Amino acid sequence: MEYETRAWTAGWDYITDLFRLLEYAIFSLRGCKNRKPALAVFCERPSPVTLLDGLARLKGAKPRILTEFPGPDEILRSNRCRYMNVQITCTEALVNIMALLYCQEPASEIMTIAKMFLDDITKADLIMFKIAGSQIVHQLLGVGHIVYNTSRSENGRYWPEAKRLIEFLGDLVNDLEDIPSAAEAAARLFRLAEATL
Repeated sequence: MEYETRAWTAGWDYITDLFRLLEYAIFSLRGCKNRKPALAVFCERPSPVTLLDGLARLKGAKPRILTEFPGPDEILRSNRCRYMNVQITCTEALVNIMALLYCQEPASEIMTIAKMFLDDITKADLIMFKIAGSQIVHQLLGVGHIVYNTSRSENGRYWPEAKRLIEFLGDLVNDLEDIPSAAEAAARLFRLAEATL
């Protein structure tokens, strides 16, 4: 099997595992939100440590083919693998943010992860986001909502930073005009950025 195909397959398997962990985090968060306080002691709630450990183990077991690329003339010129790299970056950030939310980590931790995520995605070519399509648009919109909701805690202390991050996401999504859902998602992000706390 050629290198590009092996890298693509390994990336797809890794993203699938990340989405399983994301689903676990979402169900856990929903369970906490919808549970009546009086019944909470009778409900089995996954330990936050379990979720973070699962994420750490998954990242630690990331296939070497995804972390040790050959020279730029080979795999990094492949659009399929550059697209996969964008997918992995977005999905890892989303899972990481959801895990921190579930573990009720301070807003500063979540904002740090969001900033690192934005730094990472600015290194990718815009065409890679266009290839990824509506899935990436929805992930970026999701990150915007998470950043907005996080900024509302701690008396809005992180609002100026959150506003800047959400505006950046809005600009990025707005540039994906070829994707049908992009215009609406960008408008939603800009509305979030203009919301007052």
